Amino acid sequence: MTVTWDMIDENDHSVLRGRLLGYTVRYWRKSLDELQNYWERRFPGQRSRAI
Repeated sequence: MTVTWDMIDENDHSVLRGRLLGYTVRYWRKSLDELQNYWERRFPGQRSRAI
């Protein structure tokens, strides 16, 4: 599975409150409650997709 997202501008201080270390992606199965049954993966650095 390939996941993509819109990158955050590292110079936009209204969005960031420090240094951008990477992105956290949460995903879940359609049949489960998304707030209680999710998996989380972290991807370091400034990127816009991951596998």
